Amino acid sequence: MKIELSEKEAVALLESLASILQDDFKKDVLPEEWYEEKDSESSETEDRNLSVIEGSFGSTTDAMMTLTNCQGQEFESKQEWIDQGEKAFNDLIELWMINFNQPGEQPPRVEKLEQLAQSFDGRAMIHYLSFVGGLSKAVWRTGLVAREQVRLVASNLSQVSSTGFYHISDYLEYPDPTSTKEFFNV
Repeated sequence: MKIELSEKEAVALLESLASILQDDFKKDVLPEEWYEEKDSESSETEDRNLSVIEGSFGSTTDAMMTLTNCQGQEFESKQEWIDQGEKAFNDLIELWMINFNQPGEQPPRVEKLEQLAQSFDGRAMIHYLSFVGGLSKAVWRTGLVAREQVRLVASNLSQVSSTGFYHISDYLEYPDPTSTKEFFNV
């Protein structure tokens, strides 16, 4: 069965599901437990809505990309999301390093995180963190942070973001990858 949706209907459906998918956005597919729950009426509705979206767009990530595209951004591939996420992350780290761990006037770090949490760049940054495999790795890749401060910056970013843009804090790696010799050779 195929359901045809207008762009307005698709956006409304995607927006309603975006809140459901928020915690699992960094994954390309939904967790298996969403497919296993058949007990309640709400899970049947979610399954039906999900099948409409996947039937129309191919995957949950494609659906989220389409939602963003409908809101003014146009990206053709996941690589474009990753590239935009890398740029946004580098900009964040550049701001983060201003007077980091030093006395003096501090930049508006929390405000920047809250802004990112509500923006396209924040979504793209999550794709980038997933692509590189973690927060410490992403911090090192910027080239803006000294070797001995990589984990400190990543940990601080994780801690501060846990209230304003908690998705970032999920990417702090355990155990600390910077304690291995191979980490800095990548």
